[in-house]
Amino acid sequence: MPSLTLAHISDLHIGPLPSPGLRALLGKRITGYLSWKLKRAAVHRREVLNTLAADLAVQRPDHTAVTGDLVNISLSGEFVQAVISCGSLGQATTSQSCQATTTPMSPCLGHNRPGCGATT
Repeated sequence: MPSLTLAHISDLHIGPLPSPGLRALLGKRITGYLSWKLKRAAVHRREVLNTLAADLAVQRPDHTAVTGDLVNISLSGEFVQAVISCGSLGQATTSQSCQATTTPMSPCLGHNRPGCGATT
């Protein structure tokens, strides 16, 4: 029976955050922004992602599944940054609905995105 090596990465919370305007922070985002600035930015560091990407390149898994939160407060610039950052983890190709494929990497851009376990 052939084997499959799967790397599973979860909750990258890629930073740094883009500079949001005051309007972008209305509602719940302000608490997420403050949490990032005061605590989580020190934990979710870019060099950790870079080290992880280098290790994946050495390990060469057959498939990498990236799940959980890739972004922090859902600013549009964060999603652009997440797509670029995930490029260092493998070749990303998924369907519009984030269904897992047999391609090298299957990212899911957050549990609230339609098709990724969202209820709306």
